[in-house]
Amino acid sequence: MAADVLCGQAESAVSVQVDVYSSTITEARTIRNMALDALQVLRPANVVKTPSYEPDLRYHRATLEFQV
Repeated sequence: MAADVLCGQAESAVSVQVDVYSSTITEARTIRNMALDALQVLRPANVVKTPSYEPDLRYHRATLEFQV
């Protein structure tokens, strides 16, 4: 295999999304942070944490997105 990266793909990234649902935003965020701690072995980059609420179903969502 040649070391010349011009002949092929040099790098690729995988996007990961984790959604946590709970009746309270505090619990959802806590579990999301626990998930991020557990996933540190993957060396996540570009981490984004987003909260949201689903009024029809009355649950909170804490989303974690990152790339590896």
